[in-house]
Amino acid sequence: MAQSSVYGENAGRTAVQAGKGIKVENLNAYYGKHLAIKNVSIEFEPNLITALIGPSGCGKSTLLRNLNRLHEVIPGARAEGKIFLGEENILDKKVDSALIRRKIGMVFQRPNPFPALSIKENVVSGLRLEGESNPHKLERVIEESLKRSYLWDEVKDKLDEPGVSLSGGQQQRLCIARTIAVQPEVILMDEPCSALDPISTLKIEDLMLELKKRFTIIIVTHNMQQAARVSDKTGFMLAGAERTGELIEYAETKKVFTSPKEQRTEDYISGRFG
Repeated sequence: MAQSSVYGENAGRTAVQAGKGIKVENLNAYYGKHLAIKNVSIEFEPNLITALIGPSGCGKSTLLRNLNRLHEVIPGARAEGKIFLGEENILDKKVDSALIRRKIGMVFQRPNPFPALSIKENVVSGLRLEGESNPHKLERVIEESLKRSYLWDEVKDKLDEPGVSLSGGQQQRLCIARTIAVQPEVILMDEPCSALDPISTLKIEDLMLELKKRFTIIIVTHNMQQAARVSDKTGFMLAGAERTGELIEYAETKKVFTSPKEQRTEDYISGRFG
């Protein structure tokens, strides 16, 4: 089957899909009165993997969840500043948050396939919610998404079995297949390998390197080796005494890991704290 059979159907999208960049300007995020991240400005470039690193509680996941407006679904949570997807400020109140979450997909720390759905129905659940019912298109999306997630050969003979019947690593790749089935422009990953064994982790890392050809990927990880292996750029975050997260340093990954500008970055990477 041609790679472009589904991804070339939608108007305005080419067969070789390119992700969009995200530009964050002066972002402050709150939980109630508590300022969780302070004045963060960062630009995530298209079709690169960017890693966000730093100790627990420094605001990495909060920043990630602001990028597709999941932060605001928490009672009392709010954000100030601007986040641009291409030319669009997604924090503008006129912007449909559901549409933003379609454009900016999310893969969570623990695999979360829908337990009541089969493997194939997990993949196309997002498309069905959008009203897609063409069986031929759905079949093509299932096959292509599972192939792009390096899962097709392992599940092609059991597509009607429950998604939760798969191993942990397979479930996470199924969740990635579900995410890319709706053709997002950006994929967010929050500690996607922390619950997986080393072999499954390497498969996910290989998958990320392949997916960045089509999508912009932003990953939160505590694993320094993983950040060094897969990311093109790395941002280091740190929280102060009041547990307010700030972006300390942002540069090409090799530079951050070998010659960081900030002593605090070097101290964290070398294991002196965190």
